[in-house]
Amino acid sequence: MKINFIKTILSLLLLTVTSISSAFVTVGATADCDYNTLLDAYNDADPFVRITANKTVKPNFTFAKTKWMTGGYASCASASAGDPPVGKTYWLAPFDNMVTFDIDGPVGSNTIIVADGFNIYGGVNTGLGQTGGIKVWGDVFLTIANSNVYDHESEFGGGIQVHGEDARVIATNTQIYNNTAIKVGGGVSCTNGASFTLMGESSIKGNEALSGANLVEFPGHGGGIYADTGCQVTINSGDNNDLFATEFGVLSNIAAGQGGGIYIKGGSSVELTGNANHPASIIGNISNIDTTDVIIGGGGVYLQGSNNFPGDGTSFTSTNGRIELNIAQHAGAGFGVTGGASFTMNRAEGNCWDNDKCSSLSSNFVSDADHDGDGTAAAGYIYDINSTASISQTLLKNNHANESALFYVRHFGNLFLEGNVITDNGPNGQPFASDLITLYAVTNAANLDFFYNTIAGNTVDNHFNFYGSNAQNWVRIYNSIIYDQGDIFTISGNTTPFLRMKCNYVHETNSFPSNGGSIELEDNYPFNPDFVDSANGDYHLQSQSFAKDLCSENEIQSSYPDIEGNPRGIDDPAVPNLRGPFDVGAYEEISFDIIFKDSFE
Repeated sequence: MKINFIKTILSLLLLTVTSISSAFVTVGATADCDYNTLLDAYNDADPFVRITANKTVKPNFTFAKTKWMTGGYASCASASAGDPPVGKTYWLAPFDNMVTFDIDGPVGSNTIIVADGFNIYGGVNTGLGQTGGIKVWGDVFLTIANSNVYDHESEFGGGIQVHGEDARVIATNTQIYNNTAIKVGGGVSCTNGASFTLMGESSIKGNEALSGANLVEFPGHGGGIYADTGCQVTINSGDNNDLFATEFGVLSNIAAGQGGGIYIKGGSSVELTGNANHPASIIGNISNIDTTDVIIGGGGVYLQGSNNFPGDGTSFTSTNGRIELNIAQHAGAGFGVTGGASFTMNRAEGNCWDNDKCSSLSSNFVSDADHDGDGTAAAGYIYDINSTASISQTLLKNNHANESALFYVRHFGNLFLEGNVITDNGPNGQPFASDLITLYAVTNAANLDFFYNTIAGNTVDNHFNFYGSNAQNWVRIYNSIIYDQGDIFTISGNTTPFLRMKCNYVHETNSFPSNGGSIELEDNYPFNPDFVDSANGDYHLQSQSFAKDLCSENEIQSSYPDIEGNPRGIDDPAVPNLRGPFDVGAYEEISFDIIFKDSFE
């Protein structure tokens, strides 16, 4: 698959270079145009087609060979002269219940199609398995550039449906919006080994997946994107504007089922990858599922593995990503991960637009649709054996739910947190959230590794709630700062956790369980860590803080640098080491005069 993809990229590059000197044909309504219809231009041997902005195309045929089509020219004379386009050409479905842009590349053809500068809209096709917008099947690589794909309605993939292991789509500087699917994939449906990439100044915005009376046949999953059966999705688009001014990324989509922004299953993988100048974004999406038997919404992202051991590869990976302001009705506003799938979130090496929040899982909230106070897991819900969430070097801020403000882990779920700043999380409509993180163990344990994190400024009654019976939660808390209000621990039900808590700065110890047996508590210091300016959210350590050079890594090993990308264990010669040279919390302070490799090398 990867070899074929690279081959296609090289072929596209060759096609781009040869276009400078290759012949082309023009399409328009005047006598100086080569053709009046897109079909005639398609049947011409020349691969390049230039179309005027005042020409509306309604292609009633299937694209099955290489073509490069550019729209938006002022006239055919202007296109022939090589002037740049001045607008976009309108591209409509020819009739009702037909695909607006139908592509099916023959096996082995390595077909390349480029559509640049079009408004592709208006197709309604609710037939079984159909799409109303762009349908991409077979051996084909489609690039959609500088275009809009909107106002389509269908069963699968309202805007774009890409299907098959040789079907690949790139959307660059393109907006996919206001499309509707009555089953799955309001904006995009990607299935059966296909690939889809969103890049440049692009967005999947305001799309909707609707459900029907039969939720099995009409689940309404994936308001923005639905990825199934080995699909590969890459999202590079986003911006660092304020939450309500974001323009690019996966934005403001709605799912009647799960996965308001993205729904992932069947061994599919999604990569959300920003860069040093801007994050890649999943913002403002909504899961509206409101049933009593299935409550994990996944407002931003929902992952459903197959419960196989080992897992089927269903995964989501965010690097320099932004998952913010997503909504669920009952649980899992930022994300939900089930069935042995994996969710990973961290930052890239080197500086970024705001070094404290290169990676952000923030401002997500559970609306508590029943208004009974049991909404939970505003940041994320991890459920089922081998389901895993690994979140590092990330800002976890301002997430809101009444029960567990941040995470809920149960039934052999695994949560790994390292080097995060956890602040301003709390309730949604009551004075305090019950907990920050809940681990639920009834028959089956839940697992938490918690290293080098800073917890401060949250509005919760308890920070770690161990709940259940007939099973032990497995918890390791090392080299962290928990300097907040409320109890650090609460244990409910007939359970005793397997707890290791060592080398931490804490604000209280009265809630700690008794040391001994399955519980080992050591070097947990009830002292002020001396933040630089906690009132304004600056949780760096002051130069005189005794939380510096406090810990060793004899029992754990850090997997990442600190939240700003600084290496761990920098020894400040002015501070005596206690256990070792490692600072507690999310930041490894480097303010003293030392020589080391900078972030740009």
